[in-house]
Amino acid sequence: MGQTATPPGWYHDGSAMRYWDGSAWGPYAPVMPRDPVAEGKAGAVLAHFGFFACWFVLPLVIRLTAGRDNEYVRHHSTEALNFMITTSILYAIGMGVWFAGIAMTIGSDDGGSPAFFAFMPLLWAVQAAVLGFSITGAVRARKACGGATRSPSASSAAPARAPKRSRAGRRTRSLRGPRALPS
Repeated sequence: MGQTATPPGWYHDGSAMRYWDGSAWGPYAPVMPRDPVAEGKAGAVLAHFGFFACWFVLPLVIRLTAGRDNEYVRHHSTEALNFMITTSILYAIGMGVWFAGIAMTIGSDDGGSPAFFAFMPLLWAVQAAVLGFSITGAVRARKACGGATRSPSASSAAPARAPKRSRAGRRTRSLRGPRALPS
């Protein structure tokens, strides 16, 4: 029996895609540019959920790991980190005022009014705002709406850079061909 000729097409030669013209190998396929937005959406969304787990530690860890390789993840984890640092400062101030109110109520001779309870709705409002802004940031990171997003009232403890989009856009074409290499 004779050998069957492998039809021309794109084949994987063990290291990359190459064109087989039916008798000889041709040039390598061009390398598709990476799309940082498509590759980094999961990390970017997860960074905004530091509110639910580990507070500012989660965006910091994501920025130091996945943020090194992906500009989109670095941008969103920096925004989430800045927002969490800002809200941590607000919480510290609020808790200080709350404990001062407790101390003033306990230390008064006439029994005093529980003034520290009047401050609780403000702390709850801050908590609700943090929840809302964290969810909004995660949704925007998932939708990739126009690239860079900024968290409202976030300080700039860590420098943020806007992510770059690849020239290829969001979709990349895959080169498909028969699985067997030509002999």
